[in-house]
Amino acid sequence: MPEETIALWRDPIGPRAGSCGSAAYKREPVFATNIAEDLIGPITLSWQKFGFGACCSTPVFSSDGALLGTVACISSAPRT
Repeated sequence: MPEETIALWRDPIGPRAGSCGSAAYKREPVFATNIAEDLIGPITLSWQKFGFGACCSTPVFSSDGALLGTVACISSAPRT
């Protein structure tokens, strides 16, 4: 995977759906300083496969409060 990647995909939304799905579900930022330990669910295994170590995701809302999606920043190593 290139160092800088922009990805658009549809993750499930739920309390255990990786950082993006969890951020959308909770409607607040989610910080996973160590993906192997902090995120639980099927998304975690696929993220580890690509060598992702940490992630933070935040929901994005329209001006009327509707959820538009999430934005994530991903690191190859665990970090705060």
